[in-house]
Amino acid sequence: MGSAGGGRRRGELVASIEFDPHRGKRQSGVPKRDGQMSPELSGALAGLEVLDLSHLPRFKRAVDAGRQVGFGYYLPHLLSQNRRGRSVLLLGEDEGSICIYRWRRQGTRVQLDLATAPTPLVPQVLSRCLERANDYNKDRSARVLRIDAQDVAAASELPHLRIRQRKSQYLYAPKDFRDLAGRRYRTLRRNVVSVQKLAGLEVVPYLG
Repeated sequence: MGSAGGGRRRGELVASIEFDPHRGKRQSGVPKRDGQMSPELSGALAGLEVLDLSHLPRFKRAVDAGRQVGFGYYLPHLLSQNRRGRSVLLLGEDEGSICIYRWRRQGTRVQLDLATAPTPLVPQVLSRCLERANDYNKDRSARVLRIDAQDVAAASELPHLRIRQRKSQYLYAPKDFRDLAGRRYRTLRRNVVSVQKLAGLEVVPYLG
C-alpha cells in the first residue's frame, strides 16, 4: 500500500473497514441507552473482558503470530483508550485470534466497533467479530478502525465490506530498533549519540 520516509517501511499504512452501503443492506438506528457509563458484558458482549495489563502475554503471542507492526497494535496505546464513562476496550478470542473491540459512548448513544482487525487475521473470524458488533449496535454500522496493510488482501475476501486507506502510522517493531545496526539506521545512530552527550540525561537499553 506504500511507504514513507523517516525510517518507515512498506506495511505501515493503516486502513479502516466498514460495510459498503451499496453492496450490503444497511439498517438504521444506533441503540440509545440512557445513562450507560460502561458496557454490561452480557448479550452480544457475553464472553468479552475489559482489556488490561493482565492480557499482555496473550496479546503479545497473538500479535507475534500475526506479525503486526502497526502502532495500533501497541498495547499501551490501546489501554490509553480506556476512558471512564467514555470508552472501553474489550478483548475476545476466536479460533486463536485476539479480537479487540472499542465500546464508545457519545451523549446518550453508544457504539461498538473493532479497534483493530483480529490478529492473526482470519477472514471468517473478522466476519464474526463484525456481526457481533452489529448485533450489539442493532444495525450495520460496525467498523474496523485499524487494519495493517499486510492484512488488507485477506480482509478483502469478505463481501459487503469497504476498505479505505486512512494514513501512515508509526511502526512498532522493537526487534528492528534494538541495536540500530546497518546503513539504514546510520542517521538515527548519529542522532542518538548526539543526545547521549547532553548533560543530565541518562540513556538506557531499549527492552521493548
